[in-house]
Amino acid sequence: GVRPRAFPRDFASIWKAARNAGIDSRYALRSLPQFATPLARYWWNSEPGRYEATSRAYAPLIRNAVAEHSKLIEDAGAEALIRKDGWLLMARTEAVRDGLFADADRYHAAFDVKYEKLDGKALAAMEPDLQITAAGALRWTEPWTVTDPGGLVAAYAKLFQSLGGTIKR
Repeated sequence: GVRPRAFPRDFASIWKAARNAGIDSRYALRSLPQFATPLARYWWNSEPGRYEATSRAYAPLIRNAVAEHSKLIEDAGAEALIRKDGWLLMARTEAVRDGLFADADRYHAAFDVKYEKLDGKALAAMEPDLQITAAGALRWTEPWTVTDPGGLVAAYAKLFQSLGGTIKR
């Protein structure tokens, strides 16, 4: 991810979030008043022009995140918790697949992000247990996956303590 997640600006996406119908966010309705101001700022800064400026400013930080974590992961002895096989975005329809591919082309041009375009047959070969027929997938080739986020945090905490740090609760 070279771009931070933008707050949805179209009614359909906002309505989906309002109904807690997606997998990308969950909220309790009674908690919204205390978050109204930060959410309004988030929405404001997700305006396309401001969002693009933020994305360009974040890009160097995000680009170095894997390399920076690599040293910490190694020092913490947590290499077994990391998979380095990229990340797939599956598309059930050709229209969605083609949209993913177009986005990837733009991200590659702007940020040199590496990816692989998979048609339905290539996806089925990569994921033989997939139970549906899909139009294809986009595979971001550079991301790493943490198989146990809590385990990684615990390994970082142990490393921190071994270097003289103190954790207080």
